[in-house]
Amino acid sequence: MTSQVSGIVFPPLRHQGKEALRHALEQLERTQWWSPSRLRQAQFRQLEQLLTHAATHSAFYRQRLAGVLHQPLTPQSWQRIPLLGRADIQARGDQLRCTGVPADHGPHHEIKTSGSTGRPVTVLDTAIGPLWWSAITLRDHRWHGRDWSGTLAAIRWRSDRLAMAPDGLQQPDWGAPASIFYKTGPGWLLNSVSDIQAQIQWLMRVDPHYLLTHPSNLRALLDQLSQAGIRPGRLRQVRTVGEVVGDTLRQQTRSLLGVPLIDMYTCQELGYMALQCPDGPHYHVQSEHVYLEVLKNDGTPCQQGETGQVVVTNLHNFAMPLIRYAIGDYARVGGACACGRGLPVLEAISGRSRNLLHRPDGSVAWPDLGFGEFSQVADIRQFQVVQHSIRDIELRLVSPQALSADQCGRIAGILARHLEGDFQIRISQLSHIPASAGGKYEDFLSLL
Repeated sequence: MTSQVSGIVFPPLRHQGKEALRHALEQLERTQWWSPSRLRQAQFRQLEQLLTHAATHSAFYRQRLAGVLHQPLTPQSWQRIPLLGRADIQARGDQLRCTGVPADHGPHHEIKTSGSTGRPVTVLDTAIGPLWWSAITLRDHRWHGRDWSGTLAAIRWRSDRLAMAPDGLQQPDWGAPASIFYKTGPGWLLNSVSDIQAQIQWLMRVDPHYLLTHPSNLRALLDQLSQAGIRPGRLRQVRTVGEVVGDTLRQQTRSLLGVPLIDMYTCQELGYMALQCPDGPHYHVQSEHVYLEVLKNDGTPCQQGETGQVVVTNLHNFAMPLIRYAIGDYARVGGACACGRGLPVLEAISGRSRNLLHRPDGSVAWPDLGFGEFSQVADIRQFQVVQHSIRDIELRLVSPQALSADQCGRIAGILARHLEGDFQIRISQLSHIPASAGGKYEDFLSLL
């Protein structure tokens, strides 16, 4: 069995690396311009293959899909398939795995998530997964017109403490997949565990054309660069991955660095889910790789402008299919894009359910925290808002100097005004705010 998209057979892996990747890129160049209906039709043909394979080779899906396979697959019958949660993967991972995998999908391997929620999962994938990752990475480079001869620097979290300041790690090129097809400039890596001042010194010394980092780390860099009145001279784009990006961070990046912020929407279990459009801050779902739904609380699809939970199916994982996987994120659906691509649009990625503020009046919202105003009161290097109960809000602050009672009161007032609710706000001054198990920071965290 092979993976198909509208009659275009995904290259069997006996066509080795570069040739298979070239074929995938050619396919992506064509399919991005297909109409939404043609893309959906192709996805459902692929989903039919995936469901048939899963029901045949997975004990978990044999029972779950019994009522779906005896009729043509439609959006209506698709919605009758129950959602898959992290708890399902943790409890029944062995039954999710398929006993048979198509030979031309290559060897399988395990993916272990970082466990940012404290609930890591292990997923099985084949060599098709990394091939799609490489193809979509190159699509992102091409969409955003990056100069292959430029310098690419990344400040990313690593648990092994590799590439620490002051030197980081230098490489002769950007690495695969870019170096497979192009002669690129040098690549640099620095572990984001490094002190922020050391990161600034490293960044100014490397002076890259392109910078990749986590949104929370970027926010800290912007704060320090602003205070020092400096910025890298050659920078053309900042790329972010792994956390939620808001309008404020985009505006700060443009204002302080004079360059655009380009975001990517990914997760370890599924790979790429959406890329930022070359023509705006919205995202295009990577429909050749995933079937992505945004659902209301009643399970029906959200319409343009509505926000709902993200449910994703990997179209090509025949080793351990994740069918209608509710990953915990929320997103807002967009309309047709002026760029002409038929790939579905997400206007914004809102975060996870744990990032929702619950107000005493019963309303729920994605909070505006007013952090941009904090710096008008004090030198705040890092912050986090934690909702412990319906009224109890803790504002955690990191500052080089102890804050006075007046400063704490003013900052608490800013937060209270932006939260728009009857809350009791308390401030904790910390030396640092630790990252999650996956190296991520969350500005707002609800423990309800």
